[in-house]
Amino acid sequence: MSNYVWGTSLSHADYLQAKSFVSDVKSATRDAARKVSMDNLASDSRCYCLK
Repeated sequence: MSNYVWGTSLSHADYLQAKSFVSDVKSATRDAARKVSMDNLASDSRCYCLK
């Protein structure tokens, strides 16, 4: 008999695995966005000034 997480149809082990997966995806997305942001800053060293 498995223990299920209240409000879901997931066993406790499946819930923990899914939670870890979501955390990994969020972290990878955040890291990729940070890299793109840093790459954009590094490649665009010009200053745009409005007159």
